[in-house]
Amino acid sequence: MENKPMDSLLREIQVCDFALTEARLFLDTHPCDQQAIQFYQQKKERLDQLKAEWEARCGCVQPRGNEARWAWVDTPWPWQVEG
Repeated sequence: MENKPMDSLLREIQVCDFALTEARLFLDTHPCDQQAIQFYQQKKERLDQLKAEWEARCGCVQPRGNEARWAWVDTPWPWQVEG
């Protein structure tokens, strides 16, 4: 692990995550583009490395499993509340 400053590490995680999102969108319309597939795989591998470094130093980057559930979905929606 590289042991980057935390702000630099977080920034690189955000950049890789953005690149992966864009690559997925491109691959939706170009599923056989080998160059795009290779780009996606490289960025995914790098993001996994960065997240592992972050998690080793700070804990979980994003919630996993049941932790990803938002509590607000368990409460009534505004139109379900009687005045």
